[in-house]
Amino acid sequence: MKRKKFLALALAGVMTAATLTACAPLEDLYDWFFGGGSSSASRGNGTGLDESETLENGIIQWFGLPRANRQKDEAEPMLQEVAKSFDPESWHYNNGNLNGELNDTAKAALDTIAKDKLTETHLYKRTAVDVWEVQPSQTDFDFSENRWLYYDWLERGGVHSDTPTHSSSWEPYSRLKSSIQSTDAFDLYAGTFQKNGKTYAAMVMIRWSNS
Repeated sequence: MKRKKFLALALAGVMTAATLTACAPLEDLYDWFFGGGSSSASRGNGTGLDESETLENGIIQWFGLPRANRQKDEAEPMLQEVAKSFDPESWHYNNGNLNGELNDTAKAALDTIAKDKLTETHLYKRTAVDVWEVQPSQTDFDFSENRWLYYDWLERGGVHSDTPTHSSSWEPYSRLKSSIQSTDAFDLYAGTFQKNGKTYAAMVMIRWSNS
């Protein structure tokens, strides 16, 4: 009997809070109070991708990027889609010197993501993407310059068209590192996520020219 009275009083308090603040639906407050587990109260992004500032700082340092040139663009939503679509069974080479690098199956998937998520917000937009397996606590970025990553060029169409065009290729880290100093600005988003019980790190780096 005492428990019923307590629950009634508690629910009444929740209803009062909802009435006074009008900041959340009653059913969400009820689930929050009684442990119903409403998904709308979650702060997750739906993909399990957690941004890693440690990883981002390592990438910026490795490439020698001027931090003052970092701006917001479309790297985060693109990486969210990459993590969502990633298939560890088919996206990576698993033999020889290419072990762990993205393959043509990944390239086809990333082409679709790039066309869907990237827009012509800047002139001569360049986007680099990579995904690799790590240990759960490993967030350092120390890659071989010989490793290849996905690279997308987004620019206006030809002389008779303003339609944006995408051209994708593979780019070695060494070549990207040597040309990146001429970048006017960049957007970087990197983090870790889990698939099939393993931890993966991923990054999307977008560079553009303002002229």
